[in-house]
Amino acid sequence: MERISSKLKKHENAIIDLLEDYKSERADIELIIDKKNRHYQLLRTVSDEKKRYFSSLLMHFSLREDATICLFENSTETEVADVLIEKGVRKSDILVGFLPQSARVHAGYAVVV
Repeated sequence: MERISSKLKKHENAIIDLLEDYKSERADIELIIDKKNRHYQLLRTVSDEKKRYFSSLLMHFSLREDATICLFENSTETEVADVLIEKGVRKSDILVGFLPQSARVHAGYAVVV
């Protein structure tokens, strides 16, 4: 069985690869990586004609101690869970946090918060 430390590193790399791939497509996207607390985000920041800045959260992941990836936000058309699976993450290691717990049972991903 895969050791938890190697699984954490593998999952972290998969998340960062996904976010960097998405970021590379847009100049107005910022990548925020907090390795200490295991939070990973993509933020879109734009300004208006008065130079006021506005931001919106595009993606937010958290990596738990047991190496479960929690997807808290996905405001893109990218099916990020599918991308993570393509990068070697098991479906059972992904928690789609924005789905109600009752719906998670039917989605085939991790269920427990």
